[in-house]
Amino acid sequence: MPPPSSSWLGLTHPSDCAGDAFQLRTWPQRWKSEQLKVAIDVTRRHVNVWLGTPDERNILGRVTGCDRIGWVPNPMGCAELPAVTYRSNRNSVRTVALAGRVDSVKNFAHQLAACALMRPVDVALVFRDPHRLGIASLLSAFNLPARLMPFMPRHEWLAFLRDDVDLVMQVSHTESFNYVGLEALCMGVPVVGSTALRYLPQQWQADPDSPDDIAAIARHLLQDPLSAHEHALKTGNRYAAQMDQAYLDWLCSSLT
Repeated sequence: MPPPSSSWLGLTHPSDCAGDAFQLRTWPQRWKSEQLKVAIDVTRRHVNVWLGTPDERNILGRVTGCDRIGWVPNPMGCAELPAVTYRSNRNSVRTVALAGRVDSVKNFAHQLAACALMRPVDVALVFRDPHRLGIASLLSAFNLPARLMPFMPRHEWLAFLRDDVDLVMQVSHTESFNYVGLEALCMGVPVVGSTALRYLPQQWQADPDSPDDIAAIARHLLQDPLSAHEHALKTGNRYAAQMDQAYLDWLCSSLT
């Protein structure tokens, strides 16, 4: 916890694909309501700026006048995660899901190029605004059919991962944390990411600038779905439990 003399802003958002609500905690508690409104507006327009990530758009400190911006651990709610069993009746054409805000740092162009290299593959894109970076134009250029799906409530998203998805791609250039990847792991779905997703096994981290590398790791994971499922579930549950504990530790320390 920051010392009482520091001006801190701590932010977290719910691990929920439908969520627009933000929780804010400030130290000390002397913020004007106008400052809080500005902070909420900024976080909604620049989704990852409140975390310690290399992002040139991190303007919260300048806007709010805080000395430091801190990340409050977001609980995964391990006790509320649905039960997961290995899905043996998989389609011959595997489903690869990409999800998140449409932003250049998410590197969707190279990931879609990797999907094109993996054809035939069923691509599911879960975006809030698929037209913002010309996703349709990319799909057309790659001659890649895809399902465009809206953000959905968390229970529907987790069920979709568990019941329909064989692989998730989150090969971002930079990340605050990336809950999409962790939620996929907790549902037993392997994730191809980058070094920005520090909780992923190293062999699942692809070069974000290389569609060939992304596709190669994805193919490897899809070759042995049972092993990938078991490894994903073990990794996801371990990190989700650690996050829940971190949240409890932070909560207890803030109340004492």
